[in-house]
Amino acid sequence: MNTPLNIDQIKELPHKELCKLWMQHMRGKTVPKIMSVLRRELAWKLQMKDRRALDLQTQKLLNAAVKAAAKTAGTNSSVEIDGLRHNKPAREMAKPKLKEGTKLVRKWQGHHYEVLVLNDGKQFRYHNKTYDSLSKVAKVITGAHWSGPRFFGLNKLTETK
Repeated sequence: MNTPLNIDQIKELPHKELCKLWMQHMRGKTVPKIMSVLRRELAWKLQMKDRRALDLQTQKLLNAAVKAAAKTAGTNSSVEIDGLRHNKPAREMAKPKLKEGTKLVRKWQGHHYEVLVLNDGKQFRYHNKTYDSLSKVAKVITGAHWSGPRFFGLNKLTETK
């Protein structure tokens, strides 16, 4: 039997012919018992073939591959594929090269803050205490988790386009 060319033909086919079509196009999936579901699924499948769109199973496989690739690459942003959100690799950020003795200054909520760079940017001194990350200093200042380089405006200087 030839595949119907349009949905109207599917509406007219008897159950036996619909089952044959199902076996041809649905690759081992169980035939639905409800005729309206059987017709709707076949019509959808034939439309997908006609439009060369991806079927649900292929979309799921593709989405899983995108997620796996994003996880491998390291991610912190997302992209939308077929209406679903997936992680994608973040834009590369160059690490700021901070020389020992550099002062980082920030005015925040009406207060002036200064941090001294130590050990070529591997340590930071704030209020006579040494921290091993700028983010820890930002947390002490704000009471909340912040990206230290972002808090002190270093990202604006180091973003690659």
